[in-house]
Amino acid sequence: MISRSARLQSVRILALLVAAIVLSACGGLPVSEPSGPAAAKIDASRLKPIVEAELRGEMPASVQRQLNDVPPLGVGQAVPGYPQGLPPSKADMFHFTPEDIAKLKEGHYTAAIAMHLMNDAWPQLQVAGITDELNRFGIKVVATTDANFNAATQINQVGTLVARRPNLMFSIPVNPTTEGPAFRQVTASGIKLVLLDGVPQGLVPGKDFVTVVSANNRGNAQFATSQLVKALGGRGEVGHLGIGYYFFSASIRDERAMSVLQGQPGMKIDRGSFSEPTKAAYNTASGMLLAHPDMQATWAAWDTVAQQVVAAERAQNRKIYIATVDLGAISGLLVAQGYIHAIGAQQPYNQGVTEADAAAYALLGKQVPPYLELPTVPVTIETLLPAYKIVLHTDPPPALVTALKRTAGIEPQV
Repeated sequence: MISRSARLQSVRILALLVAAIVLSACGGLPVSEPSGPAAAKIDASRLKPIVEAELRGEMPASVQRQLNDVPPLGVGQAVPGYPQGLPPSKADMFHFTPEDIAKLKEGHYTAAIAMHLMNDAWPQLQVAGITDELNRFGIKVVATTDANFNAATQINQVGTLVARRPNLMFSIPVNPTTEGPAFRQVTASGIKLVLLDGVPQGLVPGKDFVTVVSANNRGNAQFATSQLVKALGGRGEVGHLGIGYYFFSASIRDERAMSVLQGQPGMKIDRGSFSEPTKAAYNTASGMLLAHPDMQATWAAWDTVAQQVVAAERAQNRKIYIATVDLGAISGLLVAQGYIHAIGAQQPYNQGVTEADAAAYALLGKQVPPYLELPTVPVTIETLLPAYKIVLHTDPPPALVTALKRTAGIEPQV
């Protein structure tokens, strides 16, 4: 059995390898100072004592205040019985007695996990969190599938997993509008279903699934975009690079980001969308930067998209403020280098733990709320080091620490 530390270390190594490839392709730091109408700047004299304290293992009061200042939990997806959206419950509500754990171990239960994709830190940390917590209860994960973000593939995989008759199934649907029948067969087969982030159309909480567990997607976008507004003083030209199709968790983030920007009468908004988060996002970002030379900042739907904005702006020798969600090895490094201004981070490992706890409660016959939500982790260059540990459950990699030292003026730029 692979240990928790080994699983997290494998996630970290993969993320670092990807980061190395991406940064190698980008050619390292720019050789000339980026230009533009308002090139994003960092006050190194203010940042330096904060980073020095964090490197000593201290938590500056200003950083603790930022980490504590999170948006309130928000309502979830509208589902049958909850037309205004599922009411949120706190994710840390679960408590297990020694007797509860003994009963779970006596059950010799099994579980299966059907992911939308597995080639990123977010799903890998989710699976690690689920697996580690289930291990605590003596519950064995018998299969984990990767749909490669293809709904038809996931439908087939769910059917195959159902045939294995696990007691539990965890899944994030690729296409909630078309996969309802496939997921109904899960509960109809006597399997307890816990959903990640989104609910397939028509599924009823308490009947067709135990609960859905999610990050505070609206809150994540609200925090990150509000940091853009603050950086620009509520005025200027900003971009909004959002997903070009409906995917619940990403779409509601885009909606909240747009709402924050539209609430600033002094801001002009340049809109763009993408069909996939790498080449298409890069092309859209490049076009937005070329078409809008006065654009000073942008929202990007998630960290992979933000990375494409960085590549596009560097190709044009620009540097604008960027806000996004999801903290990983690459996005963390880009924060340390001053490219990404703010991230409203999810907690994928902790979310996985919560999902496993909810499933265990269901096996014990205990009541589980229909929607559980984890709070935002606010990430700026000042909170980066402690936030990285909260989100990824590991120390920041040396390349990130070195980049942060250089940005803060602790070490010389090269």
